[in-house]
Amino acid sequence: MRAVVQRVREAAVHVDGAVVGAESAGSVSLDEWIASHRAFYAGCRDEVALLLGEPGWRLTDAEPMVVTSFQLVSCCDNPER
Repeated sequence: MRAVVQRVREAAVHVDGAVVGAESAGSVSLDEWIASHRAFYAGCRDEVALLLGEPGWRLTDAEPMVVTSFQLVSCCDNPER
């Protein structure tokens, strides 16, 4: 699978609806998206804390995140494309 990165930006945890829509194809609300991502990071908090070298790390509203937008240019079922 190949993709072309179109945009990279830093955002607060409270992202806008455009990010949610692009990632989820419109299947969830902003609140549901935030809740699911908070739950994900809560589930791997110890590993993230270890990688960051910050014991006790927790995802907070002040934590920055990187939002990467990309376009798929070929798919896995046809590697020649």
